[in-house]
Amino acid sequence: MRDAWRLLNGPTPHPPTFRIFDRRYGPDPVACDFVFVSDGLKDKVRRMAVDGDTQASDHQPVLLELG
Repeated sequence: MRDAWRLLNGPTPHPPTFRIFDRRYGPDPVACDFVFVSDGLKDKVRRMAVDGDTQASDHQPVLLELG
């Protein structure tokens, strides 16, 4: 399995996906939501994004676009 973020962004750190707005579980935002793809899909990964604006959950939505 391959980390889709790393396929697109190399060593650039993952953006935080947890504790952005709700800090009751800790003081600092962290990246803890990942998308992994099989070797058969790794060449189809086109885009990945984190919605850092919504407050609908304590985790931020993660989008993966395959093409």
